[in-house]
Amino acid sequence: MNKLNKNIKDSPSGLDRRCAPALYVGRYVPMKSQVFAFISEFTGVSLDKISLDTLVNDELGVDGDDGADLLLEFSEKFDVDISNIECVYFGSEGFNPFTILFHAIKAFADGFNSKPDKFTPLPVSVFVNSAVKGVWVH
Repeated sequence: MNKLNKNIKDSPSGLDRRCAPALYVGRYVPMKSQVFAFISEFTGVSLDKISLDTLVNDELGVDGDDGADLLLEFSEKFDVDISNIECVYFGSEGFNPFTILFHAIKAFADGFNSKPDKFTPLPVSVFVNSAVKGVWVH
């Protein structure tokens, strides 16, 4: 394996480029910039605060209907098939007064030492890798 291919394979972004290093080199860098700009515009967060590791559903505050809108707009803009999404990335929007009662009953039933349910972390790198491949990859 030559040095270029080794460096391409060992990417911190997690994109497996062993099968198509030319595709990666040709599309990843410009796609990264486009995806960062899209997420910045959608969330109103400046580009300098967005990295590949930034969690869209935590650090950028995208949740509920906004999360669904983000995925749909992303899919349309970058022509990405998102039909295979199986993870739950976003909760419901707004406050429901019955939520407190539900969580109290659930904590009692599960035991007070159980961990609360969490959503799957959604880093910006998933959007970039998906835009490069044309299909949701997580």
